[in-house]
Amino acid sequence: MRKINMIAALFLSFAIFSCGDDDPAPAPTGGGGGGGNVGGIDGTYASNEGYTLIGTYGPGKDSTGFDPHGVMRLYAKKSNDKVTFFLAGNAERNGNNLAMYIGASGVTGGITAGAQLPAADDPDGCFDGSRPTLDFECDMAVRIASSGDNGGSFYMSAVNYAAPVASKFIDVFLGNHPADGTTKTVTQVIKPVGGTNQPAVTTFNNIRTAYFHTSNLNSNTALDKGWEIEIPRSAVGNTGTLKILVCYFSGSGDFWSANTIPAKPGNGANNLAGNPNLVVSNVTMHINFTL
Repeated sequence: MRKINMIAALFLSFAIFSCGDDDPAPAPTGGGGGGGNVGGIDGTYASNEGYTLIGTYGPGKDSTGFDPHGVMRLYAKKSNDKVTFFLAGNAERNGNNLAMYIGASGVTGGITAGAQLPAADDPDGCFDGSRPTLDFECDMAVRIASSGDNGGSFYMSAVNYAAPVASKFIDVFLGNHPADGTTKTVTQVIKPVGGTNQPAVTTFNNIRTAYFHTSNLNSNTALDKGWEIEIPRSAVGNTGTLKILVCYFSGSGDFWSANTIPAKPGNGANNLAGNPNLVVSNVTMHINFTL
């Protein structure tokens, strides 16, 4: 594998259309999941927490392209004031990134569908190197990764594509992150980039999150450990639809694994490499979640 330096129907029923590896399909759709205040933010999944399964990685644990690492399932739920996601998976302790790209119909701006995402302003981050072309208007992205080879703490950063600062898209550092399921309320950590402190970008402040690390996907037998993220509706809008793509890529962001939710049809375990174009004819390469 490659080593690196580096967000139906309500309540009673829902429909989910999961893209199989080889089958073109409409966008997986989720809604409901009304138990947004049930259960803690602890990096673990439990069936009584009100989550709806809205996407899976069809090819399986050993077909991610990066050995048994990445994300297998995406769950979501909502309440009156927040949206919560649970990504069942694993970020290897070598700096590779679990990431989620989000387009929110209640947010103005963002990068137009079919346009390559611009580089974010942090050469030591990953969103300067990860510049995919998506089939939805992208407003934000958030990721978690370890600090590098041989272990180390995990950390988060995020970029708001709908809110450039002085024409720059800032990769906001959200601080070091426990790997034992400890809940953390994140705030921006101002750090120097090119000798100048990052400008303040407050979109992601007050997100609550937790990550529970497992050594790989095979050790996460029940797929009940991973990354849990609770996002205030103030960041994504109170109504409308979220479009979501989950992925796993190298620390510098310049090399994507095969592991995306939804999976690219027909791709199997072939890594998507650098700056993948995920606009696929007759296929929807994102999950829809109704707020």
